[in-house]
Amino acid sequence: YTTYKSDWIHQEHVPNPLLANIWLEKMNLLYLASQISNSTMFAWVDAGLGTFRSIKMPSEEWSYDVLRSLPIMRLSYAHAHGTYHSFAAGVMLVHREMIPILYNLFYAEYQLCCEYIQDWHCGSEQYLFTKIRDKNPHLFHAFSYEYGDITALSVSYTHLRAHETP
Repeated sequence: YTTYKSDWIHQEHVPNPLLANIWLEKMNLLYLASQISNSTMFAWVDAGLGTFRSIKMPSEEWSYDVLRSLPIMRLSYAHAHGTYHSFAAGVMLVHREMIPILYNLFYAEYQLCCEYIQDWHCGSEQYLFTKIRDKNPHLFHAFSYEYGDITALSVSYTHLRAHETP
C-alpha cells in the first residue's frame, strides 16, 4: 500500500490504486492460506471473473483427476492474448511447494517495476506474472488458452472429453 503510487493508473487496465493493491495481494493471500491450511493445492479465482459476469459460473466441482494431473512445480493459469500481458491472473492453481518460490519472484518483480518502470504496469499482476513467466517458463503451465476459461477443470468437461472419439 505504501509503495504503489496514486498516479499509476490506466483507465482500462488499472483504473485506481486501491484495485491495484488488491491485485498485488493475490500472492500474499495465497502464501498466508498455505500457512494455515494443510491443503496441497491452492487456487485463486477472481470474484469478478470476467467470463462469468454475464453467464452463471458452472456448478460442477473441479475434477480431482485434472487437479492431480497438474504439474506440481508449476503455476497453472489461463493464457491470455492481451495487449500488454499474456498471463490471465483470474484463475491460478498452484501446489503449496511453489507458493514461496512464486511469492519471492512476484514481489521481486514488483520491486523492479517500481524502480524501473514506475507506472500503472506495476499495479497489474497480469503484467508482473507475464514478466516472471517469460523469465522462468519452466515454472508455468497453461491449462487454458482463453481468458478466464475454467471448463478444462470441471468434472463434466473431463467426462465429455474422455468419451470423444479420435
